[in-house]
Order: sequence, then C-alpha cells, then structure tokens
Amino acid sequence: MFASERLRGQLLQINRTEGGGEAGKGDGGGTVPGYTSTVILEGMWKLLLGCVVDTKRFPDQVFVVGHLRNGSYVLAAVPVHSPSSWAIVAFTTHCGNGIRIHEATGRLYTSTEGTFLPGSGAVYEIDPSRPWGGQASVVATNILPADGLWIDQDRALLYVGLLPSAEVWTYNLTARAVVGTFPGLKHAGCELLLCAMDDFTLDPANSSVIVAATWTDNSVRSFPAFSPEAGFEERLLLEGVVERPTSVRWGSGFGGFAATSLFISEGGSLGNPNETAYRILEWEYARIIT
Repeated sequence: MFASERLRGQLLQINRTEGGGEAGKGDGGGTVPGYTSTVILEGMWKLLLGCVVDTKRFPDQVFVVGHLRNGSYVLAAVPVHSPSSWAIVAFTTHCGNGIRIHEATGRLYTSTEGTFLPGSGAVYEIDPSRPWGGQASVVATNILPADGLWIDQDRALLYVGLLPSAEVWTYNLTARAVVGTFPGLKHAGCELLLCAMDDFTLDPANSSVIVAATWTDNSVRSFPAFSPEAGFEERLLLEGVVERPTSVRWGSGFGGFAATSLFISEGGSLGNPNETAYRILEWEYARIIT
C-alpha cells in the first residue's frame, strides 16, 4: 500500500509483516503491529496530496500529485525500486488533490481546490502515454474547491467531492458530459461551520453508496450517490476513534491487505508539518459490520 504525507511531501510504502513491532511515532518510518512503513520519496515536494497505481500499464510505478518546492504543480510517476528517478508526467494549473485511474482508458484524473474560492476548483485529465511533461487537460473548471474523487469503473462515472459544500460533482467519462452536482453530507451538527468532506470511495458491495472521510467531524459516513437532498439516507459508520480523517480505502485483498478492511488516513491540521499524532488505521471487518 502507498500513502502520501501532505505537509512533509513524503511518499510512504506500507508492507504487511508477519511479526509486527512497536507503534510508530508518526515520523513516517515507524512500524505498527503487522505493518511496516518506509519513506521512499521526499525532499523535492512542498506538498504531496495523493497517489495511485496502475499495475496493468505501469507496474512498479506510483503516480502522485502535489506541489514541488520550485513552485510547480505536477502529476509525477515514481518508480518503486528507484524512487529518486521520478519524472513529471504533466503540469497542472493548481495543486492536485485526489487522484484516480480510469481502468478502461488508462487516463488519470485529479481534482484541485484551486485557490479555495468558489469557482476556482477544477478537474484535470492526464494521458500518461509518453512523451511526458505537457500540460494537463481540463475536464471541468469554475466549480467549488474540489477534494477527493473516485471512479465507478463499471459505469464510467467520475465522482468529485466538493469540499466546502460536501456535494458530489458527477461526470460521465464515456459520454464526456457532466451528469450534475448532487447533495451529500448534511451540515447540521458538525463541529465546525461546515461538514468538509475529504476523500472518499464507493461501497464495493453497492457502488451506489459513497463512503466518505468527514474531516471536520472526525467521522466516516456513507450516503447514496445521486442523493436527492443533503443527509438523505446518511449513515454514521465510525466516530470516536479517528481524528481529522482525510481518506478511506478498502483493502485490495492482496499482500495481506484484507478486502473486508477499510483503511483510514488521518490528516491533522492544515499547516503544521511537525505534528506527529496522526496515523493510518485499519478498520477490520468493516465490510461485514457496515
């Protein structure tokens, strides 16, 4: 499993181990029972905000999005066995956040919060066929600040989370047409003024259900895609044990990452790279419980 550490600009490789070890201290190189984590990329990145793999077309590479220390916003490819030889695949106008691959075409999609002002959000499309280093194509612009995104591979639907409104912007990748923007999480009862929905995934048993990390509410919640109103059939799945959740992902079923487990990353504050209290958690048997 791979994970991006936003403020330190690190890419982590996490492996399942037989013996386990002591709980990590949050420095990116600690171990937890059953897992070890290793920093395989750092130094050139001011921010690193997402990663994804395409084992079919680009085995042993990880695609990442972020902000380089030289000021460039890029999507890059990182060879796992020689990460220092990473290469820029495409430049984006603003910093990418979530990132996914459309399996049928191999195209990469990344969302951006823009300048975090209404209308500055966007969605980019990148064809990772060489040559690399060009400008990413723009699928959508003038939307709210966009955070996570997910692709329903069977229906070729791209879901993009609009962070401040907790709505979901939806795009048909086959028809190359906007389906619409739909309500998501309900705002009432949130700790802050808004229910900021961070990255999310789909329920593998029911692709019509979105499972989301609610960053401002310290919880994981689910709700239907194409919801008719905010809070419609919303379910609280987990709270009290996660702090500032930023992403949720189901295990692949390979390499010891159980398909019944939900892996949750915690994100901490917006601007303190020295925080060490945040973790990546495994919620065992989540698919059975939920």
